Amino acid sequence: YRGCPNTSVLPEVTGRPTTTNGHVTCRNPNISYVDQTIFTSNCSLRILRKWLAVDPDNAALRDSCTQVIDLSDRVSPVFANCPVDVTVDPGPNCIATPTWVEPTASDNCLGTVNISSNFRPGANFGLGNTLVVYTASDACGNTSTCWFTITVNDNCCNLPPRITCPTVYRGCPNTSVLPEV
Repeated sequence: YRGCPNTSVLPEVTGRPTTTNGHVTCRNPNISYVDQTIFTSNCSLRILRKWLAVDPDNAALRDSCTQVIDLSDRVSPVFANCPVDVTVDPGPNCIATPTWVEPTASDNCLGTVNISSNFRPGANFGLGNTLVVYTASDACGNTSTCWFTITVNDNCCNLPPRITCPTVYRGCPNTSVLPEV
């Protein structure tokens, strides 16, 4: 049996053995089990369950089998709705402040999933491409990532105006110095 940590190890969950009587005239055997914990940690539990079937009329008539019960979380969280690449124009200060819907993540073992990111919606981005990375991690240290690129177009007015002065003006005294001349 395989399941997540903290799952019940009761036979109703992990399964029971099937038995057949030694002969059609025999009564159903008595079934019992003994568990031996092989390994345990916060994210893993391995049990060897030894099942025993004994004829109720003759204890010497018996059979056994061993069941392995493995409760562990080795599966990374799964992202949903990872944003697609975003292209935006900058504002007058050559900075863009794009927004997006943040992705969500779920875990196969229904524990808490922590999501972190190097940027959040509404952050300031300069000109060019920036990779936005989200990382999801579960209680057992399994991680997955989701990423997309924010592109801020290089079309902002970020240079001062240029002015070129006219050539030196030479004229006669009492001549107009207005630029139209």
